[in-house]
Amino acid sequence: MKKRVLMMVSLCVLIAGLAGTGYSADNQIVLKYNELDPAQHLMTYSAKYFANLVKTETKGRITIDIYPSGQLAGDDTRAIQGVQMGAVDMYRANTNSMGDFGLQKVNVFALPFMFRDRAHIWKVMNGPIGKEVFQEILDKKVHFIPLGYMEEGARDFFFSKKRVSKVSDMAGLKIRVPGNKMMMDTTKAFGASPTPISFAELYSALQTGVIDGAEQPPAGYISNKYNEVSKYYTLDHHTYSPSIVIISEMRWKQLSPKDQKIMLDCMKKAEPYNRKLAEQQDMDALKQMKAAGAVVTDVTDRAAWQNAVKPIYEEYGASIKDLIQRVRDTK
Repeated sequence: MKKRVLMMVSLCVLIAGLAGTGYSADNQIVLKYNELDPAQHLMTYSAKYFANLVKTETKGRITIDIYPSGQLAGDDTRAIQGVQMGAVDMYRANTNSMGDFGLQKVNVFALPFMFRDRAHIWKVMNGPIGKEVFQEILDKKVHFIPLGYMEEGARDFFFSKKRVSKVSDMAGLKIRVPGNKMMMDTTKAFGASPTPISFAELYSALQTGVIDGAEQPPAGYISNKYNEVSKYYTLDHHTYSPSIVIISEMRWKQLSPKDQKIMLDCMKKAEPYNRKLAEQQDMDALKQMKAAGAVVTDVTDRAAWQNAVKPIYEEYGASIKDLIQRVRDTK
């Protein structure tokens, strides 16, 4: 009788432990994936595509539940910290926030005006430089594992009160940016006042006039309905800043080598899906923006915008000059 009681207690402890780590008694694995953008956004669609691949490949044994609109963590920095602590299993982390976690090479993806176009950035991400960035993440032991790259298009500024075509038009404007140092310094370099506000609060901050503008790719601008409160959109393409899908190191170590390989293989298959979708939605979003009454403006002095951010390269690019040159030389 005592043996049976002990066995039952041990089994209960085991089940409780497995449940706390994303495992269940029947060897099912459930991973929670946080996505800042809403359900009808290309990054959420890309995450779901990846999740479906994993579910199919494992015959339903591994399920990745997608939580859009930042349900698990409301902004980029907190979401990355959540992954580090194991409170969030997976997250699509923006590279312009990852430099704040002691990573230097990843800054090459976040530097303003670093990439010529979509083909350029994917060539870099899928080549030796992309692998080096991943290796730095592993070597620095930041408690998350990189799985693959995603992108949602070049980021542009948009404004609630006036049309902006020249860098000098940015002077004094309060611009919402993610709470990371490089993006705040970049916004200052343009003459604006960076205002870190949670992504979940961005719409209301624009609506109430707490800020004068923000920045998003076209698809993010239209899917979050920012055109309703900020109709002036400027095609400055100040950064491409792709994302890296990361998983908690704690969760990763709980997966078997076979399951780890499945995750990596499925992520590799999801990347071209994301690229094609991002390209299509860029074009669609621009059409929708104009149809909805947004005032879309191209910059008239691109060289002036690029000259304004030279101090950013001096501060954030000093230790990766060779990497920056290799990115520029990538054809």
